Amino acid sequence: MESGHQNKYIPWLTGFILVVYISPLIIFGQDSHVRIHDDMEGKFILLKLLAESGQIFGQHDTIIPNLLNGVPRSAMGSEFNVMVWMVYLFGPFPAYLLNQICIRVIAFFGMYFLLTRHLVGKDMKPLASGVSLAFAVLPYYSPVELSVASQPLVLSSFLLIRRGLDRWADWLVIGLIPFYSSLYYAFIWFILAMSLIWVYDLINEKKFNKKLFGAIAMMSTVFLIVEYRLIYMMIFNSGFTSVRTDFINNTPSVPPFFYGIHKIIIKTLRNFALGGSFNNSLQTFFIIPSAIIGHLILFDRRVKEYLLPFSSGLIFLSCLGFATYQSGLLTPLKEKIYFINIFHPYFIFLQPLLWFVVFALSLKLIINYVRRGTLIASVLISLQVLYGFYYHDEIQKIRKPSYGEFYSPVLFNEIRDYIGKPNETYRVVSIGLHPAISLYNGFYTLDGYFPNYPLAHKKAFRKIIAGEIKKSKKLKKIFDDYGARCYVYSAELEFANWLYTKNKNGVIHDLDFNTQAFLKMGGRYIISSVKIENYSENNWELLKVFENDISVWRIYLYRAKELNQGNSRSFS
Repeated sequence: MESGHQNKYIPWLTGFILVVYISPLIIFGQDSHVRIHDDMEGKFILLKLLAESGQIFGQHDTIIPNLLNGVPRSAMGSEFNVMVWMVYLFGPFPAYLLNQICIRVIAFFGMYFLLTRHLVGKDMKPLASGVSLAFAVLPYYSPVELSVASQPLVLSSFLLIRRGLDRWADWLVIGLIPFYSSLYYAFIWFILAMSLIWVYDLINEKKFNKKLFGAIAMMSTVFLIVEYRLIYMMIFNSGFTSVRTDFINNTPSVPPFFYGIHKIIIKTLRNFALGGSFNNSLQTFFIIPSAIIGHLILFDRRVKEYLLPFSSGLIFLSCLGFATYQSGLLTPLKEKIYFINIFHPYFIFLQPLLWFVVFALSLKLIINYVRRGTLIASVLISLQVLYGFYYHDEIQKIRKPSYGEFYSPVLFNEIRDYIGKPNETYRVVSIGLHPAISLYNGFYTLDGYFPNYPLAHKKAFRKIIAGEIKKSKKLKKIFDDYGARCYVYSAELEFANWLYTKNKNGVIHDLDFNTQAFLKMGGRYIISSVKIENYSENNWELLKVFENDISVWRIYLYRAKELNQGNSRSFS
């Protein structure tokens, strides 16, 4: 990590490694593996539906009919979001690829600028390059787009503006990032942090920093413009009752005080040491040991580094806040104050930035104060990068289908052609596989995964699956207490597993399904990747089994028989 002639090759090396990381998506195309959880089953399909709906600029109350029997346009996100236009212009998979490239590249350069300009200095460019590469290969939660990956870049611009060293590019960053990130998930907390820095300067230095105030105001204003549909839906749309309001009524009961404290301590330590699925900084094995060494060095009074313990403290406090929110101790407040429940403690999305600040500062101390510190830092960075590669979707693909296998358009086109009716004239549900697959292939569904659909639909849909919910406390909790996954659950299937591919040969012996309620909602066909033995008892008929060599699915197509009660819904 020392300066020298060989250091000029390090940026090229890190750039090459980053290209290698991204390359499987380019080389394998739709045969590559993409994260299913919240990506292919969630946000990604919503973007596709919106892009293809013809309602990108639609009125707030316009219904997008494909999903969950129809959701209002206002619940589908903003037309000012970059990802919507990526999907619209290039198609689903190219948009996903482009999004991944943008996330990784901006994460790398943003962290590099933050480190070299503000934290470790330009004389430690090799250190900055290595840490930036490790940051760029994190397993980012891609539905939030640049909300996490862009934070170092945005922070660098804010700090330059604070010091009066800003250029036009810094203002451009602050003005454009809101179009490609989320206020709700991360940036509301980032803006709050910048506001606290401004207040600190005001109190400590008796200085009204006009530029910093203007930057905060500018980003806030742009976000409010971009997210105007979300604001409308939350504040002004009294005619829409979101399923999220039911989350409030079903929050965990208040635990005994000392049990609650015990639970908070355990969750705090767990999140600090292991991270979470959405904010995974991969800090466990190499960043935390580096931080421990760095903090030990600080016991030498000659070493002055205040930002390291401050950043570590912020991480711990965020873990504590998240654990407290989840403990049940705040349930009375959640029930009384709507916004406490709506704005979850997504300040945890600031943790990757903070962890890598800790990582970089700790390595700087190791290089400067530990014998053979450069070698130690090089090894730690290399291991951290390899750790990031381990979480690559192409390495974690075991027992998971590729993008093309997951959606299986050829197989589902066969099913749609076999039915032979316009898609909008009937509704389907899925069993043993994600409803997103049917949605991707043009079907209109009663089921789906969406945390902001109408509460009335959840209550109507519950009648269909009430018999299965009675069989399992887990199913009751996941649907009644949460309900964002409005799925046809089965107590016989492995919990939270909707990947019953044909090699699993899944079977349901006794499915308790309310066919009458299903027909009332406009349902007609059941697309199942598992064999349902008592289908006739549910008043269904098995039409055909679909299977081919290029799909991972074996689909049993069932049709619900009319009950001759004149209560089935018709669609025009």
